[in-house]
Amino acid sequence: AYLELSNDKWTFVAGQYWDIISPLNPFTLNYPVMWGGGNIGYRRPQLSVAHRIKTGKTLLTFQAGVFRTISGDLDNDGIDDGTEEGAPTLQGRIAAQFPFKNEGSIQLGISAHSGKSKGAVDYDSNSINLDLSLVFSKRLTVLGEFYTGKNMLPFFGGIVQGVNAALQKEVESTGFFATIVAGLTPKLKLNTGYGQDKPDEKTLSTGNRSQNQIVFANLMCSLSKAVSFGFEIYHVATDYLGTDSQN
Repeated sequence: AYLELSNDKWTFVAGQYWDIISPLNPFTLNYPVMWGGGNIGYRRPQLSVAHRIKTGKTLLTFQAGVFRTISGDLDNDGIDDGTEEGAPTLQGRIAAQFPFKNEGSIQLGISAHSGKSKGAVDYDSNSINLDLSLVFSKRLTVLGEFYTGKNMLPFFGGIVQGVNAALQKEVESTGFFATIVAGLTPKLKLNTGYGQDKPDEKTLSTGNRSQNQIVFANLMCSLSKAVSFGFEIYHVATDYLGTDSQN
């Protein structure tokens, strides 16, 4: 549950809602969020605020908030280590949107987070992220995200690996995804994209997931405003440190 208060310039959110960082999602049918494949971001309890400023034709958005720190019970004492830390995770984002040609627009955002967990071993979690949306026309959109950070399991990065317990260090990782949305006809849409999530091998042990790559393409047909159907080809290739890859 969450509460949202909003007008043209301000939005306040309290409760369980989406992260501020990396707000975009690829248009897939198999797994819409494509976590572990280059896209990050989750929903969690928060208090956040967004402020929008219109300067000429440019729209600036400033977002910030405090979020519940979720890390899991790494020391098996029955308490989530993020809760035991007793301090929230901080998130923030700045974005600019401006017109592009006749019907298009460009939106570029930069975001970051920082948090800590407390247990038998204390760990940090942080990231820096970019998001880009290019609307060329009503029928063609290109969007994507890039992130780099460490201990990204709470945000479904690092191929869902946050901490290497054997090395007692955070898993560092980098990932991205890009998607093209093309309207072939008013009722037929083609979505295709690629995503990659790659942890730093220096923070991994043998057998850990070292790279995820995802390629997808789908056709969506709208029968009406309420009914649509689609067909998708979705391929995932996972590499493991020191062992064979899986497809």
